[in-house]
Amino acid sequence: MPYNAANLVAWWDAGYNARPSGSAQFTSANSEQLTVADNADISLDGTSFTVCGFALWDTLGDHFPFAKATGDNNASELACAINGSGTLHANCYSGNTLYQILHASSIAAGIWHFLLMEFDATTETFEFFVDGVSAGTQDMTGNAVNSTSTKLALGSRSDDLLFHNGRLAKWYLWHRVLTADEKASVRNGGNGKYEFELTTAEKVDLKASWHLNEASGTRSDSTGSNDLADGNTVTANNGPRVEMAEDSSGSGNHGQLGGFDSNEPSA
Repeated sequence: MPYNAANLVAWWDAGYNARPSGSAQFTSANSEQLTVADNADISLDGTSFTVCGFALWDTLGDHFPFAKATGDNNASELACAINGSGTLHANCYSGNTLYQILHASSIAAGIWHFLLMEFDATTETFEFFVDGVSAGTQDMTGNAVNSTSTKLALGSRSDDLLFHNGRLAKWYLWHRVLTADEKASVRNGGNGKYEFELTTAEKVDLKASWHLNEASGTRSDSTGSNDLADGNTVTANNGPRVEMAEDSSGSGNHGQLGGFDSNEPSA
């Protein structure tokens, strides 16, 4: 049935929150995490970078889905976390200074979100995106990202605290800033992409990619040699998925679909 675009208030595309394939399941009570020691490929100092992936919280709390950071700002580079009220925040560190970006809206448990953090070394700007939308920027002019030996952790802070309670899937690390088109392509309408689905151009300066769809044990790096060691038996979870119907009209009238059972949950 034809519609009048001038009066369009909602247009739903059932795929907004459908995260891709399997995921790693973290239980905070068990202090579960996936880690890899610091090295040149995953170090974030002295370069532009993009770090992104999908996260779902089973319960809200002070949890870190991604960190190359500890409780000491001087020993930290980058982190993404959530507090008990459901506020997402991205942190970048220079010296003892924390550059933090807060997401304006609280999130709910049980829903996948695509998180992307980037630092542009040319403009010296830190930016945080949630589900393809910028949550804000921080001007870091004259303040370099710390150079540390801190390990990279998925599912906790790097000092083995503040464990994630939920799921993670398809995390990537580039030593460059992605273009707007590349960001949209990697998110892929909320379905994400495997490393082998990325174009040759999208793989430029890609240093690590973790699908996180293994049943247990070591999680493989599909790009390089930065496999993630399993701490305290991180398991797998493939569904059922929570799926969103995206309002593509720009009005923000997104809807949530329930009862979908699939091996391909999405965000």
